[in-house]
Amino acid sequence: MTPQIDHIVLATRDLNGAAERFAAMGFTCAPRGVHGWGTSNHVIQFADESFIELLEVDRPHLIAEPDTAADPPEFSFGAFNRDFLERREGMSMLVLKGKDADADRARWKAAGLQPHAPFSFERAAKTPDGREGTVGFELAFATDPGMPEAAFFSCRHKAPELFFQPGYQAHANGAGGIAGVVMVADEPAETAEFFKGLMGAEAIARHADGHLSVHMGPHRLRVVTPRAFADLFPGERPAGQGPRFAALEVRAASLGVVENTLRAARIDLVHTSGGMFVPASAAFGLTLAFRDAK
Repeated sequence: MTPQIDHIVLATRDLNGAAERFAAMGFTCAPRGVHGWGTSNHVIQFADESFIELLEVDRPHLIAEPDTAADPPEFSFGAFNRDFLERREGMSMLVLKGKDADADRARWKAAGLQPHAPFSFERAAKTPDGREGTVGFELAFATDPGMPEAAFFSCRHKAPELFFQPGYQAHANGAGGIAGVVMVADEPAETAEFFKGLMGAEAIARHADGHLSVHMGPHRLRVVTPRAFADLFPGERPAGQGPRFAALEVRAASLGVVENTLRAARIDLVHTSGGMFVPASAAFGLTLAFRDAK
């Protein structure tokens, strides 16, 4: 069974503003979380236990630089997002559900990838009813030199019963989970070997029109050309260079409820044959699409 999406990281220079904007779009944001290495977040959880992580580098002096000479090399979550934000805002990372970081790293290395050293951390958390506790995570990172604006890692939750809270998973817009992610690349086929190593050959499908799809349990990652992306999302021209994350697709119980929520908040909305989307200019660099969950 191929891993599914745990969450995505949306890097922003204005975490408070991003949380306010997503709340206006009808999402429930969990309280601010603080990392010891200079970043902070607000998490938007869904009932399927996928989530959006709104992330800001708010204490850059705490960021540790990556150690590429170490064996295995050490990745820096903070430095990657700091460098990403020096270029632009947007989705910087795609995260897989993990069970064992050491096993993930070994599997990726055996597949010919360049994985980094596993990393574990804890942070304080608060439940909707005010209880406080500690959540922990075990991560394994994989990157590709051909995709400098995209990072991938697996995440094992050490205290899922505390992290995932039904009170944070109810959203006024009816959102119920991540449906998929869309990447843009001039040559989608050139990403196939990396995704084969990351996910397994059985997860990869090449299509006659040149795009690539990666099946991730109930989720799907598509890699398309800029022209194909413009066909999917009229008017959108993803910022950045090389293969990069450009759109997030969210399942919603009712597109009518989504539309009413966005219209009431005076947030730009574009209808397509597949649903509707909020332009990247209104969603901190990420095209945010809504799909009917039915």
